[in-house]
Amino acid sequence: MWNPGELPPGIVIEDLKKETHPSKLRNPKIAQVFYYAGLIERWGTGTFKIVRLCLESGLPEPEFSEEAGGFVVLLRKDVYT
Repeated sequence: MWNPGELPPGIVIEDLKKETHPSKLRNPKIAQVFYYAGLIERWGTGTFKIVRLCLESGLPEPEFSEEAGGFVVLLRKDVYT
């Protein structure tokens, strides 16, 4: 998955794999809607949760990168691909 825009200043890719890391909302109003809808529990936990759920399911750890002015998350279905 590719999304336009790089990580906010002060956040590096390795931070995203930590249970707690700084969270800088790009659009606080949209984030608040998702929070009130019960789709997120708190800010800054989504990427760690993705990593944890992949590993618990026996899948490779997702790969995070910044490319072409955007942020990339690569999810693999098994360790052989």
